[in-house]
This record gives sequence, structure tokens and C-alpha cells, in this order.
Amino acid sequence: RFAPGAEEKYPNGLTEIDGVAVADVLSQAIKLVESLVAISKAGSAWISRKCLFAQPSPHVLQLGEKLTDNPGLKFWDVI
Repeated sequence: RFAPGAEEKYPNGLTEIDGVAVADVLSQAIKLVESLVAISKAGSAWISRKCLFAQPSPHVLQLGEKLTDNPGLKFWDVI
């Protein structure tokens, strides 16, 4: 709620101006940092999926080189 000191004019706080919602970005950023610190302290700072997926075989990598090494091809040309 905004409008501290203007409780008489805005008894429920200032929540929108000309129909557009007012967001307290600073408070939201602080709350996000608090949440990230709590997650980090809990031991879950990130989820690593590095060893979860199988690597492609050398044959598949060789087939893909035709596409990845050709600067003239774009994403939509391949699909």
C-alpha cells in the first residue's frame, strides 16, 4: 500500500493510478532476494542436470556437423 501520510484521502492505500496498478518494485525485489537466500541456505541454490542426459554418439555428431557448420542455414531452413 502506498500513500503513507494520506490515509484520510486514500484509506485503503493507493493501489492504482488512472486504472493502472501500482507495484512496489523495491519491496518485491527485496522479497525475491530474501527467498533466494533462504533457498541457498537450504542447499538448493540450483539444480544441475549435467549428468542426467546421454551424450550423442560420434556418428550423430558427424551428421549434425552438416547443419551446424553451414553458416547459410538458419533454424527454419532445417525444419
